[in-house]
Amino acid sequence: MAISILPANFLTSMKTKTNSKQKAPYTKMELYTDTDLMALFKVTASCLYRWRRQQQLPYIKIGSSVYYLKKEINSMLKYKSKMSIFKEE
Repeated sequence: MAISILPANFLTSMKTKTNSKQKAPYTKMELYTDTDLMALFKVTASCLYRWRRQQQLPYIKIGSSVYYLKKEINSMLKYKSKMSIFKEE
């Protein structure tokens, strides 16, 4: 299950919109949760924590919750899969 949130500057951009006739930029960010990544990679929560601590996994922390940008995780998977193809040759 991916979560979508509004960007951090959304409220600021909305104030700008009310002050002028410009359209506010809207960016939809799709996020994974720990549960999503545990199912995707078939690993435990402690493994995800270790990867974050070793800076092997890009993440965003909002309050006490941890999220992962779907776009970054997918591009990381593509890169890693390309690297494994080169190792086999």
